Amino acid sequence: MTGSARPPSRRFRPLTPTARVRRLRRRITLLFALTSAVGLVAMAAWTVRADDVRWRDQLDRTMSADTNWALGLLETDEDGRLDAGVLLDTAGTACPPLHLLSVPPYAARDARRIAPADLVVEHAPREPCLAVSGAVVRRAAAAAVNADEERSLDGRTTTGEPVRLLALPFYPPEAEEDARPQGALVTVADTAAQQAGHRRLAWRVTGGCALLVCLSALVGHLLSGRAVRPALEALDRQESFLADAAHDLRTPAASLRTLGASPRPGAGARARSRGTSR
Repeated sequence: MTGSARPPSRRFRPLTPTARVRRLRRRITLLFALTSAVGLVAMAAWTVRADDVRWRDQLDRTMSADTNWALGLLETDEDGRLDAGVLLDTAGTACPPLHLLSVPPYAARDARRIAPADLVVEHAPREPCLAVSGAVVRRAAAAAVNADEERSLDGRTTTGEPVRLLALPFYPPEAEEDARPQGALVTVADTAAQQAGHRRLAWRVTGGCALLVCLSALVGHLLSGRAVRPALEALDRQESFLADAAHDLRTPAASLRTLGASPRPGAGARARSRGTSR
């Protein structure tokens, strides 16, 4: 059984030169838009990330200054125990909330890392303006004690509001250089306003990038059109010339076909004379 050849599909018809040039224009426009989009997206991501780091660093510096000031009011009695009386009398610990946690003696002598559950809460505000769970406060304090430097982290209040916690380790009086921290002072700050501003900036940057990508696509389309315009004009002239030439050639060919199909003069009379002679 022999197979029959399938007729060529219209979908895969070869493109005309003009169609190819126009397709090239579309590709140039797309390439221009994609190139601009990649650069703008990278710039937008860097801008949003930089703003996120900026407001966190700024808030951390403010919280660190307040915590260091409060730490100067913390005292130790003759037995080496913490005395927060001056701190409580001088500074309000409810807003912003200040939590005082200490490392127990048995854990201070141990070389292992301090677990959040090992810390002892020496003071916690009774009615803080930002209520944070004790587990989050302990985790921040343990991170500062184990790192032997201040640490900050993001968290949420018991009602779900975003906050930032900063823990500052402190040491006993006349502590040796390699001594472990005696505890940590943890403060909490509301970050709802900062995060709202950051989201607004992110939306503005995203909208600006989308607008610039559309503008770059339009500019690329105009530039590509100007670049391929001479080629299109040349192709249009060529197609017009070929159409005129085909028309001029088609008219004599049709006349010749008509002349060949018509009977010649005298052909019938000669045929009748030959028949009579026979």
